[in-house]
Amino acid sequence: DEKDRRKETMKAAVVCANEDVQYLDYEEPIPGPGEVKVKVRASGICGSDIPRVLHNGVHFYPIVLGHEFSGDVVEIGEGVTKVKLGDRVSGAPLQPCMKCDDCQKGNFSLCKHYSFIGSREQGSNADYVVIPEQNAVVYDSSISYEQAAMFEPSTVALHGLLQNEYQGGQYVAVLGGGTIGMFTMQWAKIFGSRKVVVFDISGASGTGKTSGCRCSHQYNERKLYAGSNGTYREKGIWLCVRDGRTDPDYAYGI
Repeated sequence: DEKDRRKETMKAAVVCANEDVQYLDYEEPIPGPGEVKVKVRASGICGSDIPRVLHNGVHFYPIVLGHEFSGDVVEIGEGVTKVKLGDRVSGAPLQPCMKCDDCQKGNFSLCKHYSFIGSREQGSNADYVVIPEQNAVVYDSSISYEQAAMFEPSTVALHGLLQNEYQGGQYVAVLGGGTIGMFTMQWAKIFGSRKVVVFDISGASGTGKTSGCRCSHQYNERKLYAGSNGTYREKGIWLCVRDGRTDPDYAYGI
């Protein structure tokens, strides 16, 4: 029965305190109305998770982090109609309230009453995670679990380009060759950029070389961020993206 089920446990990476992550038996979640339970097959570590673990960046303890994930639907709650048992899903972590003015206008990312999987809700660094049906992105089994777990960070990069109505055919500079920077580079190429140049500080990994980037440069940090005076536009760069986010101080001609 329901009472017995709540005694079931799973394995999870639990942030118990600052700088204290433990692999523990943890209460297994149960889907409520409108929710689905996902058997996690792949879960990523976001750069935002680092301060959550190391710099008291969580909202409460204990918490299971993880908001970039994929897996299989193993249980559905009452009222779920679009997602089925056995579906492969990735998760959209933002949970807007759907009631405020911003949500009613479709501006979900501006919701001031939002929740967030892996930050304000228990996340995917565990055997199972429960998410709202509307947050479950069903995908084809031809896509690997690892690729599907990258849906969320890849859309962060895509959003930066779409916000600026980028159409391709121009030069693009990406400042920062981390995960979001690499996704930004790849999206720009998909949209038909003439050339993408990825800049990073000395000592950074050479991921760009293995991601098909035609040109990459390394500078020390001072030189990398010293050019916020329009020089990018003067050099014919239509769009300059810093860390996957368009920034007025670093983007010109937008």
